[in-house]
Amino acid sequence: MSYEIIKKIRIENGKVFVTSCSSNVYPKTPYEYETTYLSKLLNEGQEKLDLEILKFYEDGSWQGSYNNRWKRAVDKLKSTEEYKKYNWRKTSYKADCPINIARNTKEFDDFLLSGLKMKTEKYIVTNGSAFVFKLTRNKIKMTYNENEAKIFNYMKDVNKILAMFKDFYFIKK
Repeated sequence: MSYEIIKKIRIENGKVFVTSCSSNVYPKTPYEYETTYLSKLLNEGQEKLDLEILKFYEDGSWQGSYNNRWKRAVDKLKSTEEYKKYNWRKTSYKADCPINIARNTKEFDDFLLSGLKMKTEKYIVTNGSAFVFKLTRNKIKMTYNENEAKIFNYMKDVNKILAMFKDFYFIKK
């Protein structure tokens, strides 16, 4: 299944412009275009536009390395326990599936919009004297300066390190 690789979303003069390319076309050359559907939603209100963009990112229609506020909001939501009851990847794809029913409610829309207001916790990992500075696939570099420590935004990333090393613990920042 193809998806749009988003490079940039720009709102200007009441119009929404997206710079993207399709995942199933080669070479992947992004181009900018106005999305009339999203521009129409913007004229109805910013909240409607935000909700539709969040749905595009959440259902996988839009992906990409462009780290905008909508993508960050969906990433935050996916790391919560509450997301499990809306996770379309666990659905049976039948109309009477509880996940599909839950996804078609105002509660789900409110949940998606709450991701824009959600604050991310920040964690650093230490062994008491040194802090994790850099993390690669097969090693961890440490520093004695807390200001140089790597900041983790999600507890699941911290738990991976804690599972590998017994003497390490985390500190909320």
